[in-house]
Amino acid sequence: MTAQRADRQTRLRIGLMGLGRIGSLVAGELAAADDMDLCWAVRRTGDGDARPSGLAPEVAVTTAAEWSPGFLREHPVDVVIDFSHASAARHYPMLAQAGCRIVSAISHYGPEAQPFLAAAARHAAVLHSPNITLGINFVLVASRLMQRLAPHADIEVVEEHFRGQPETSGTALKLAQALGLDPTRQVNSIRVGGIVGRHEVIFGLPNQTIRLTHESISGKAFGQGAMFAARWLAAQRPGRYTMEEAVRSTFAATLADDLAAATPAPGGGRVRWSSAA
Repeated sequence: MTAQRADRQTRLRIGLMGLGRIGSLVAGELAAADDMDLCWAVRRTGDGDARPSGLAPEVAVTTAAEWSPGFLREHPVDVVIDFSHASAARHYPMLAQAGCRIVSAISHYGPEAQPFLAAAARHAAVLHSPNITLGINFVLVASRLMQRLAPHADIEVVEEHFRGQPETSGTALKLAQALGLDPTRQVNSIRVGGIVGRHEVIFGLPNQTIRLTHESISGKAFGQGAMFAARWLAAQRPGRYTMEEAVRSTFAATLADDLAAATPAPGGGRVRWSSAA
């Protein structure tokens, strides 16, 4: 087998649902990845340009109304990344039965979407997280670890967004829930200027303060998170997963490798460690 052919076989074939403001940024990140091929993209309507600026000509583009199993047979992919709309969940069982894993970045699914998610997960690995950025999920996992290390620390969550955002950040509420905090007292909101989004978890101890911070600079961060999720999901069995699980399992595997490298085995050599996802 030639090196070029082997490289094609190891690259993930990606389908993208949603070519709105964030979806178009994600498409650009996918097109630049050296281990992925963006094979097709589905947009909600045919309004506007038929092909977004910067999208390679070999990428097939269709609309949600024209999308069909026949299109998928002509353009098979390994992973579908969804930045479209909650209503797209109705397509998930068909995608899963065709062998596609699914990475969903939809902010919220109502009860009507749950049967579609459950049906898809019986046939393929499905990952759903409202905030799929790598950084915020790392902050979530690291915050839970810090809470275990310092269970008596005072903890506050601070979220900062642009002046026009009215409600408390859903990501901040998720952080509070994961840490067992009272969102009415321990989540602090700041609205100033044009801040895209900033989340901070503060641990206050008698002699030190630990701050875990994530700041969004560009919507491209969602694409980078989705690509991490797609790579991780490619090795998972059918079922439902979250971005937090993907980060946590990678975190645990890294710690296990460090322990194995650092711990001498009796009589020489190294101890082998294993970790659960």
